[in-house]
Amino acid sequence: MADVLIALGGNVGDVRQTFQKAIANILGMTQAALLARSSDYATPPWGEAQQARFINACIESRPALIPCAAVHAAQDRTEIRPRSRA
Repeated sequence: MADVLIALGGNVGDVRQTFQKAIANILGMTQAALLARSSDYATPPWGEAQQARFINACIESRPALIPCAAVHAAQDRTEIRPRSRA
């Protein structure tokens, strides 16, 4: 099975805690093993600059599902929390 890379990012609330929960949920939903997790890194906002810096990270996983099904399951997870894909 192919490995999947998933980028995480946010700037609302306790982002690092949200990452921990999101990673656990994504791995469970995609029946995946976590292969690697990047360090967290901060980036400045763009567009509407009057907001907090973003915290970003990336995970590499090996899902039991086919890769496109794993990505769809991970995207479905983002719909649980309010989010703007602007």
